[in-house]
Amino acid sequence: MKQLLSDLVKNWWTNPLPVIKNRDVDLVSYFDRNVRKIISVVGFRRVGKTFTLLDFAQKYGKEKCVYINFEDERVPKKTEVLSQLVDLLTELKANQPYVLLMDEIQEIPDWSLWARRINETTQHRLILSGSSSKLSSREIPTELRGQTITIPMFPLNWSEFLRFRNADINTLPHAHVLNLLREYLQFGGLPEIVLAEEGLRPLILADYLSSFVDRDIVERYKLRKKEAFTDLLRLLPNTKSYTYTKLANSLKGVGHTVSKSTVIRYMQWLESSFFLSRVEVFSSNVKSRIQTVKKSYLVDNYFSSHFTSTLSPNFGHLMEQAVFHALHRRGVWDPRYGLTYWKDYSGNEVDFVVLHNKKVEELIQVTFASNVTEVSERETKALVKAAKALKKPSGTLITWDVEKTAVIDGVEVKYVSLWKWLANKTAMNKDIEPPDDIPVLDVEPNLGGTGGPSGHFVHFHATNIGEKVAIDCQWGIRGFNYEWRSPETFMLRLGDRKKLEYKISEERPFKQFVPELNIIFEYKDNKGISYFTRRELVLEKVPSGAFYNITKVGTFHPAVILQNSKIRNISEPYRRDNLITKVDVDIEVDGEIKQVQMGIGPILIKVFGFSPDELKAAFSELVQRKVRKMLSEGKLQDNVFSSKEMPKKPLSGFEAYQALRDSLDR
Repeated sequence: MKQLLSDLVKNWWTNPLPVIKNRDVDLVSYFDRNVRKIISVVGFRRVGKTFTLLDFAQKYGKEKCVYINFEDERVPKKTEVLSQLVDLLTELKANQPYVLLMDEIQEIPDWSLWARRINETTQHRLILSGSSSKLSSREIPTELRGQTITIPMFPLNWSEFLRFRNADINTLPHAHVLNLLREYLQFGGLPEIVLAEEGLRPLILADYLSSFVDRDIVERYKLRKKEAFTDLLRLLPNTKSYTYTKLANSLKGVGHTVSKSTVIRYMQWLESSFFLSRVEVFSSNVKSRIQTVKKSYLVDNYFSSHFTSTLSPNFGHLMEQAVFHALHRRGVWDPRYGLTYWKDYSGNEVDFVVLHNKKVEELIQVTFASNVTEVSERETKALVKAAKALKKPSGTLITWDVEKTAVIDGVEVKYVSLWKWLANKTAMNKDIEPPDDIPVLDVEPNLGGTGGPSGHFVHFHATNIGEKVAIDCQWGIRGFNYEWRSPETFMLRLGDRKKLEYKISEERPFKQFVPELNIIFEYKDNKGISYFTRRELVLEKVPSGAFYNITKVGTFHPAVILQNSKIRNISEPYRRDNLITKVDVDIEVDGEIKQVQMGIGPILIKVFGFSPDELKAAFSELVQRKVRKMLSEGKLQDNVFSSKEMPKKPLSGFEAYQALRDSLDR
């Protein structure tokens, strides 16, 4: 066994990585060597978990990682393999710490006990992957509670699919975009199938399904007779809604002796293995939700289109399933979102009711219509009825290629084409609001201070007013064209307070007024999500006028989730043939670096009246906000800030800059 592990490790270090295409999930952004957190990457087979681990190795440094695939038939399914791996690394590289990339680790008995021991007692860090929900936050073993960050993986979303196909929908003819959408709906988003020739795709899919049944169902659940289960799989692509009793009766109709409880168990296995998701009816009555017909959606559209009993794909259902996938991903990443469907006693039905904090946020109906005349009255009638019943002023009708807004019986119906809706839902630069149960760092209102021969100090007391522990807490003081960071890092539990000291006499705010001064906090929760809070500070001259001091605190700004800005570099400002001051901005979009030029006109510079250093800081902030806005709108282009963008009322100096800057967030 030791020789085998040695060969695997040395082959990993010497062999090159395969070509890796960028996905939206970047494990590097979740990893911090100084935090003892195990990252678990979970999802259905062949959705790209392995390549996500390899992508991490490529970005973090392959020589600092070790990768083992535990589905390799050469690797014994024994716990000793894990222990001997760590011993081998010590023998080969002494005490050098590694990131251990453990693929399909659920194959090994007692893997979770080993993972906890390694995480707590060594300098190695763990990134695990698996096709079983036993690695997810829902079913994580007790010994790993609070020690893991779960990263779900799905088939390619629309933007990832376009990236894999090297397609830019902003430059393609409209008919070409619809052709790509048709391919995405019919053949799905499993990465290998997207890249394969069309003739090979059915063979690859059949192999996926066979591996899934044998490894994730038969082996894991010790299923002795798989014929009934296999026939259930054949029923599901042709079953848009179901009850457990109807499924049991259908199986009995083809010769199987199965009970309702057996069918329930089979469906639970399918959900635990990420093959299937269900949506229940919208109702405040729990019993009603349990007993009413449920809707099922398979993990990928190709399973639905290939194994359907119809001669041609049902694009209406494939569109509905694509919309479900986009909404489901959001709900997995942000549990404040929920998803149900609506149905009344007359049979009127709306495909999706989107919930936010258990309140109805949006109604969505999906229909395969290329023009308004193809939209059936049944679809709009149900949407209007649901809007009135749930007291919503509008509803969304997702179509194949219709764009318009109409008012029907007092309800606004927004028609939107599927490809545009998917592009908006899968954009990576949408602002994300944090959930309610998070750590929130603030300072107490009463400030302290000391002064003397050793200098002048301002004392703050940080406190955690949220609902979870805050780890890796860092703090500083920030204002316009000024920033100071404390070198200390700390942890704050619920209700804890910590004294913070700022030596103002060594800093610029002591000598001159700094606008928009704030105390800032950056920290993480126990899932590894990063947050930012700030509270405004009041900077005033002391009565003698000799210097400035922080006298009190002002407005508190609630926690926001820190996002990757996608800006990789902003050049030094320059001027060439005209009076426009410009910078070159490098931005990462879909794994590639794109460059845009941002400029600022001479009249605006004169209005601001800033020093060169102040202008550089102001320009940088304007550029970052403008890029963020353009990315969220999907329009990345050169831009020049000018006096035309200013409010009509006369403003000058810092007030003018502030007005322009704040307008970019609206």
